[in-house]
Amino acid sequence: MGLNKYVLRKKVSAARIIEIEQMNHHLYRLWFDDSSMGVSLAYMIRNKPKTGGYYIEDEFLGERFLPADEFEAEYTLQTFAEGLAKKDIVEADNGCK
Repeated sequence: MGLNKYVLRKKVSAARIIEIEQMNHHLYRLWFDDSSMGVSLAYMIRNKPKTGGYYIEDEFLGERFLPADEFEAEYTLQTFAEGLAKKDIVEADNGCK
């Protein structure tokens, strides 16, 4: 008996890095289009992020970085309707919400 093939569909939170600023020896700031956040030196060493790539928060893999071409080939932006639970969409269609 052979193994079956499965596809993992997972959601991540991500933002494109537009600037990286070193705040001190242990803290860096990643700038995105509409926000920024601090990351540790450990993150910088482990992931080696570059401007133009994506900062990713992954439920299973934690914080990570992907270059833009890899990220954009693997992920698509979730639309508002895709983010709603099926129950919410059905209730909205029935005027129950």
